[in-house]
Parts: sequence; C-alpha cells; structure tokens
Amino acid sequence: MTVTDCAVLDAGHSAFWLQSFAQNVTMRGNWIERPGFCGIYFQGIYPGDTTTASDGATQDGPIQSANASDVNKNHLVSNNFIYDYGKRVGHGSGLWFFQAGRTRVTQNHVQEGPRDAFGVYGVRFGNGAGRGTLPDKLYGQQLDFWKALDNLHTRHIEIDNNVVTNCVRDTADAGALEYWGVGAFNSAHHNCFSDMDPGVLDGSWMNFLFQDDAAHYLNFSSNIVYEVKGSGSEEAGMIKSVGSVFENSIIADSKVGWLFQLTPYIEPSANMIFRRNIFSNITSPIPALAYSINGFTKGTLATSGNLKPFSNYGFQNAAPPGWPELSLDDKVIKEFDYNAYHQVQGFDASTNMPITALGWEKHSLFADPEFVRTPGSQTWNRTCHDYTPAPTSPVWGLGFGNINTSAIGLSAAGFKWLAADMGRRDASRKIQTER
Repeated sequence: MTVTDCAVLDAGHSAFWLQSFAQNVTMRGNWIERPGFCGIYFQGIYPGDTTTASDGATQDGPIQSANASDVNKNHLVSNNFIYDYGKRVGHGSGLWFFQAGRTRVTQNHVQEGPRDAFGVYGVRFGNGAGRGTLPDKLYGQQLDFWKALDNLHTRHIEIDNNVVTNCVRDTADAGALEYWGVGAFNSAHHNCFSDMDPGVLDGSWMNFLFQDDAAHYLNFSSNIVYEVKGSGSEEAGMIKSVGSVFENSIIADSKVGWLFQLTPYIEPSANMIFRRNIFSNITSPIPALAYSINGFTKGTLATSGNLKPFSNYGFQNAAPPGWPELSLDDKVIKEFDYNAYHQVQGFDASTNMPITALGWEKHSLFADPEFVRTPGSQTWNRTCHDYTPAPTSPVWGLGFGNINTSAIGLSAAGFKWLAADMGRRDASRKIQTER
C-alpha cells in the first residue's frame, strides 16, 4: 500500500493505524494534524500470541515460532508533517511502534504534542531471575537474554533526518525519542531536536533521548539538540544497555539537570560508546552537572572500571554466534572520549574531567565549538543550520564529523503542501494540554 499527498485531520485514534499483519506500506508527503492518539501507529502482535487477528481467527495458520510472529515490518515513512498529536490520549506519540520494525522514518517534521515524538516500545526480558515481563517460555522455547531478543520485533528501525520540535510538553519519565524493551539494532541519526520543555514543575526525568530499560544495540549518532529546557531533573540524554552508541552529536543552548545519565536498571549494560560529542552553553537548575549514576550499577562507574554486567544481573551466557562479540568480563563503558565541553555550568576540567580512574576522556577538551549561527538570529527562530562548527573549530581535531543539515526535514520534492505553521514555537505560546 502507498498513501501519498493526503491530508488526514482530526482522527479520533491515529491518522494511520497499521495493526497486526501489515507489511511494505509507504506513507509519503502527507499532512497529519490533530490526531487523538498518534500520528502513525504501528502495532504488531504481543510476544507469545498465536494468531494475527483480534477476533481469534488465524491468518495463514497458527503462529508457532518467533520468526513467524514478526508480522508488522518493512515500512517507509517519508516527508510527512505530523502536527498537534495526542489531543485525546496524553501519552500519544507522533509515531508509535510496538512489536513492529524494519522500518525507515526519514525527513519528517514532528511538532507539538504532550509526549514522545517517537515512542518505540516492546516487552523487556528482565534480569534473568524472574523479574522480567516476558514469560519464561515462548512458542515452546525456554527464554534466555538472547532468545528473548529474537521475539522482540521492534528492531531495525532507522529514524533519520527528521525535525522534531515542541514535543514532550506535558509528561514525565519520557523523551522526544523513547525506547523501552525493544529488539536490537535500532538507530537515530542526523535528526534535529528542539524545544522539549516539559510543563511539569520538577522536570520529572524528561530527556531528548530516553533510552529506557532494555534498549540494546541502539545507535544515536550525528544528531543536533538545542533549546531543551525546564525546571528540575531533566537530563540532556540517557545511554545504557548492551552495545549502545552515542556519538558525534551536538547538545547546545539548553537547561538540563545532569549532563548525562548512565544508569543501568533491570537489564545489563556493557560495551557502551560515548565519544565525539559537543556540549555547549548548558545551564543547570541544580548545584552542579554530573554523570548520573545509581545503585543498579552494582557499584558506581566512578570507582569500578570493570563491572561484569551479565554476572551482576544474573546472566550467565555471553553472546552466541551471530551476535556482536560480548563476554562476561566486558566493561560497562567501552569508550568515553574525544568530547568537547564549552560553557557547561558546574562542569570543568578541575572537577569533572578527565575521569582518570577509568581512563576516560584522555583526549576530550574544553573549547568553543565556534558554531556558525545565522547573523542576527534570535533564540526562538534558530534552526539546526545554526549549529555547524566553523572551519576553525577545534572539534574537527577530535574527529568530529560534519552533519549535513541541508538534508534534515521535509524536502520540497517530497512534501508538496504549504505548511504555514511549521516553524519553531515561541515558548510563551502554549499547547492545549498546558492551558
């Protein structure tokens, strides 16, 4: 199916709802406005279900394996304008995925909503000691950490070159980009996030990237984040789980609680990479910025350079054939280096960098990234184009890679509507749920 150049307005549930068995659907160039729940909603089948129909009827025979249960996949979402979502359901998303994957989401514009721009969900395994939410067996097979990932189909979702603004405005424990309990190998790159300003007074754990529990092998690279502000316990972002990458991204002109959160929870963390990122002009509503660590690390990262995540969390098996190499002795952090910090309140070389006990940040620096802003631009009308480092910037010496901002967002060829209200919002203008 292909749906192109349509206006879908005031849908009670979602503008597009792809339920259960749905494959190879293209949604391109559409104007989506004021849906009650989500702009686009992908819903596969729950792990262990043996039919693909809600009325109990089977489709092409009963499902008897993890592979056969992977029924919602191979979609393309390109050059759509998704505006003012979540009008009737406050936890709605611009795009929502559950047990659906192998999809590309590219060059869309998602603006204005109470919660996630991208909500990417599944069902996590747990800690291998009965604390998960998946059953012990699926389709006659005893689950372990790796077999559980075979049953989680919210995987291989590529989110790239999208503009996201004025989202997560009335929520808590969320992010513009949120992952929870998903399958492996999702990615988000070359996106532009701005104006995530939660309406709740204490901030309540709002992040631009909310890599929540069990989001393994997630790659977040070459993204631009700016004007993310609020009061309380927001973080610039979150990274945890196995094989996660946070690289070559810019976080600027924001007010966040901790600079970043590295907080393993029910499932393990190992081999995480955090490198070649730029943090610039960041203020804090709390006394100082720091890496946020909690007790679930089984010892703090600041004093333990060789946590054994699988043994600590009850897992006894390293990666089997076909998965990236992982041993029981792998560290939580594989690499943390080559980052640049400039005007980050409460975070300086004498107190926070380098973290020599772990050998982190040996090559990181405190220096002005020299962003080439539009002359005379004001805060409320900046765009991602303003965050390109100048040719003389020291970040190039760190190996920082150029982010092509001209390819981010709707293209003239792909989106044929004239969007009169597509710019960033003045912070004084409120959305419906904030009134």
